Amino acid sequence: MVKTHADYSLELRRAKTGVAVSCPIPNDLAKAILALDGDTPFWSGKSDLEDITKKWRKIYTKIFEAAGAEGHPHQFRHTTPKRFLVKGVSTGFVASVLGDSEEIVRRHYSKWIPERQEAVDKAIRATWKAELAASEG
Repeated sequence: MVKTHADYSLELRRAKTGVAVSCPIPNDLAKAILALDGDTPFWSGKSDLEDITKKWRKIYTKIFEAAGAEGHPHQFRHTTPKRFLVKGVSTGFVASVLGDSEEIVRRHYSKWIPERQEAVDKAIRATWKAELAASEG
């Protein structure tokens, strides 16, 4: 977790260029996380990545059980991209946040890209008009 000015953010990963890709989080959430006893729940880069993955899996399992939620934590990785795309955020931006290519975003999230559906609707309506004009002519 990094504090920049008065706000906090989580470093998600490093781009191939070495630039940090981060996500802002609410200050009250950051302060609550920092107040937790014991080690930080975020990977510091000093421990073994497999160890922190196991730690998070245990944490999420407890949270899922307490909430009565079914499924697995990875499914929630899709929530943010879907919300971005429904709001009209570009596939390029979503790809940069996820660390994926635009092609991957288009392939996996195409039904949440509004302009895709608009293009499909427009093409279908144009076909109807062309068919109607041909049948009348």
